[in-house]
Amino acid sequence: MRDPTPASTTRSARQATTSPRSPPSRYRLIVNGHRAWEQSDACNLDMPGAAHLVVIETPQELVAIKAFVMNLPSGTAGNAIWIGGVQPKTATSPSDGWIGFDGEPLLYGWGGSEPNDSPNNGESDHAEQFVAMEKALPYFLDIPGGNTFGALCECDGKAIDPNAAILVDSYRPPP
Repeated sequence: MRDPTPASTTRSARQATTSPRSPPSRYRLIVNGHRAWEQSDACNLDMPGAAHLVVIETPQELVAIKAFVMNLPSGTAGNAIWIGGVQPKTATSPSDGWIGFDGEPLLYGWGGSEPNDSPNNGESDHAEQFVAMEKALPYFLDIPGGNTFGALCECDGKAIDPNAAILVDSYRPPP
């Protein structure tokens, strides 16, 4: 199980143990709020081609991340963090097509009525295509990428999957 607890809210992070699927990961919490695609860019800048928004790969890692989110430091924007999950615009229902930033199907971490693509509870407007976790609701939430939250970055030596990167870019507003 990888320990998602950052050493601090700065650029440093704590070495984590490994999971069978991945090399050791390092994590960094961004407390300042930015839109999902901006936080994705910020994570990538930590180590271009080797860092991204956190990808939760195992049920054990999900438990650890939930515990971390429930104890986010005060001052974390929106009391929430972006994590590495996105849904294609071609989805026909709120639960269709979610992938992690590693390109794999998103590990099931939804709770409550999520994913629901509120406010209309359908996919007609594709309003909520990114994944966040809130301190008060420490499970996956489908959220509009334009919301400003903190982020949890993961440096595991892997770049964001090209298909996930294309999806992230497709939600950016035009310059």
